[in-house]
Amino acid sequence: MNSLKSVTVGFSNDIANKRGPDNANSSNLHKLFQNLPKIQSLKLENYSLKNRAKDQQTTRIGTMADFWEDHRACCLEQAQVVSMGSISGSELELELMKFMLTSPPKLQTMTIRPNSTCEEGKLLRELLRSQRASTQAEVIFT
Repeated sequence: MNSLKSVTVGFSNDIANKRGPDNANSSNLHKLFQNLPKIQSLKLENYSLKNRAKDQQTTRIGTMADFWEDHRACCLEQAQVVSMGSISGSELELELMKFMLTSPPKLQTMTIRPNSTCEEGKLLRELLRSQRASTQAEVIFT
């Protein structure tokens, strides 16, 4: 029944400042992904996850890496193109990008558009080391 093939999601600048459980934003994003099983193209604009406490990436359920790992197998099965804009390079964003590389088995292209504060070299090294569900997946920095 879900025939939607392409989605663009724009986030407000204060998404990271909303109060709630530490993993609320990631959990809500995961719920969105679950409801888009046949999506082929996903574009996240102005998506920025910043840690409330500097370098803190633990939540009540463990690390954000654990959160995304626990939810990897349930969504984005058909995604071929993923685009993320305004990336600052935070650890939380990196974990989401790794999730995007390791989940969709049909992923062809993941485009990252860092913002001006991002340490692109470090981010690129981390992503290039990440496993991929698709052997065809290409990471592009613009």
